[in-house]
Amino acid sequence: MYNPKNPPFKLKTLTPIWTGNIDRDSISAAETGVLGSLRWWYEGIVRSLDGYACDPTDDDVSKRCKFDSDAYEKAINCGENVDEAFKEGLKDVCAVCRLFGCTGLAKRFRIEIKGLKTLPLFFVTHQGVYATNGNWLFRIFGGQELGGQKKGKGMQTEFIFRNSTLWSSDPFDMSFLSIHGDEEKNLHILYYLLWVTTSLGALGAKSQNGFGQVKILNGLNNDMLESGKRYVQEEIQKSKKGENDEKHFNLNNFFSIIYEMKDPAPYEGVGWIVGRAPSNFDYRSYFIPCAFDIRYKSSTRNPFTSRGRDFGMRPFFKERLNSKITSDLFGSLGDSKSASKIHVSHLFKEAPNEKYYLKVWGYVPKTIGVDLKTVTTFLDEFIADKKGMFPGSKKVFEYNPKSVIG
Repeated sequence: MYNPKNPPFKLKTLTPIWTGNIDRDSISAAETGVLGSLRWWYEGIVRSLDGYACDPTDDDVSKRCKFDSDAYEKAINCGENVDEAFKEGLKDVCAVCRLFGCTGLAKRFRIEIKGLKTLPLFFVTHQGVYATNGNWLFRIFGGQELGGQKKGKGMQTEFIFRNSTLWSSDPFDMSFLSIHGDEEKNLHILYYLLWVTTSLGALGAKSQNGFGQVKILNGLNNDMLESGKRYVQEEIQKSKKGENDEKHFNLNNFFSIIYEMKDPAPYEGVGWIVGRAPSNFDYRSYFIPCAFDIRYKSSTRNPFTSRGRDFGMRPFFKERLNSKITSDLFGSLGDSKSASKIHVSHLFKEAPNEKYYLKVWGYVPKTIGVDLKTVTTFLDEFIADKKGMFPGSKKVFEYNPKSVIG
């Protein structure tokens, strides 16, 4: 529903967005896919301001927030002050759950997204690792399970995904609708949160694989952002107190860097496509979906002769640190499965005929065995050094905590 006091934001997709659904597809903008990423960022903001944010996925249910709805109902039935009873119940709920909801408490808002269209899932990879990376991507994105096809062998393999992503070359609309509580407070926190999320990271799911780079075109101003920061502080003061686990995301142990590419070769001209790009869509005018190559492998070492070279961000870090720290930073599979703490965008342009950019961001917990400065130094070396992946590229943005969280 359109609200003249709360017009939709105009945003632009810089790389495809992934929101996903029960079928692991992005045929429409699923609210849950956006909610998850926004909540994750709000948790990082609250923790960086010395507030407490619970982990809603913690195996120990007692550590998750719960609103005492029974006590609230009892207060209503006894004719007590409803507002006071509600406020009393919120004291046992963390600042994040006060907005996003928890057991016994509905979230305070809805999200509406309009104007995004579907785009077939495809990737660009280096010729030398086409078969290897293609098989990995086909597996990760459920190619076989979701009805995709894999034809041929080796370098002659053709990969066809049945998944879609979300994209629009025209601006799309995003609206926040307050449905419970203080409308101004809820909305201004969400405005600030959207700005932080899109400026420093990505919107939606699978951001470690390049998805979700968007740019806010209009709808925000500095007064709204400052108001949002102030309301976050107020919510922290009113909410549940607790001690955060140091392994959790916190903007005090965070970096976000954008590089301007001097030369995006080999991906701009001769990269091989995993999947099928639409024949009528010149994707290279907007983005090149090669984040997987950048993260893992863009050239190959023969497993039998050990000749050649693995060159990707993960093997680069592994050479300089060790397997455990590298797995902690980039994620791991198996029994000790963990999510990546370092995210890499696809190469993207803000407009056709402009230069390509690359955004890398992540957080480095103090318990991980390497400091933040070492990680960002290695990133600069890997990306922009004369022997790096994109020699001569330069930083055009680097996260400054004072400008974001004050």
